This record gives sequence, C-alpha cells and structure tokens, in this order.
Amino acid sequence: MDETNAKKEAVERFTVSVGRHAGVIVACAAGELDYESAELLRRQVGEVWSATPSAALVLDLSGLTFCDSRCVGVLVYLLKHSHDQGKVLILSGLPSQLERQLLVMGLRSVFRVAPSVDEAIAVVKGLSPEA
Repeated sequence: MDETNAKKEAVERFTVSVGRHAGVIVACAAGELDYESAELLRRQVGEVWSATPSAALVLDLSGLTFCDSRCVGVLVYLLKHSHDQGKVLILSGLPSQLERQLLVMGLRSVFRVAPSVDEAIAVVKGLSPEA
C-alpha cells in the first residue's frame, strides 16, 4: 500500500469533528486513532485552536475504538501546545484502554479529565474568571 492510500484509509477509519459549545472548542474524535490518523487529529485540532479564540479545548475521546502509543504522543503535544498558549485542555470520555496507557506511562495525572463533554465544559466555566 502506498503512502497516499494509507492516509486515505486512515481518514476512513478515523474522524474528527470540531465545534463550539458554550464558548468552548469541543473536538470529538471517533474511530481508530493510530500512527496514520494521529497526524490528522494533531493538525485539525491545532489549526482550529490556533484560529479560534477560546481559553479552552475539550477533546472528547468517547468515540475512539482503538488508540496506540501515537495517540498518547498527540495528546502530549496538544497538552504542551495548550500550556504554551496559556489555554486549558480537558479530555472527556477517556476510553479505558487509553486511561490504562496513560497510567502505565505515568501521564494520567498531567491531564485534566472529565467523564463527559458537559462536565468538562462545567470545569472550564469554573476556571474562567467570568464564571
């Protein structure tokens, strides 16, 4: 399989949708997050977050059916990007497989995590000076 076909197949197995809810950027990832699709997540979320004024990003991972170590790398990249920008990143709907990976790697405690998008937005509003 050539590189173009591999990227096309990755896009078919993975989707990212991004929108705003209550003034917060919410990105929903679904499908298989692996080596090929991780770059798609990093690029799409990074572009929207950089272009859209918001103090926070909620990354809803409840739709993931698979994630490998590359997924963790993208999450660490997004966390670093959030710190560099002075913004908040909250993961929601963390699949148990990913939570175990973060625990084993000693990274679980560095991420803010909420059970749902609504609860993550409530956390953001609680952190906001206007709230």
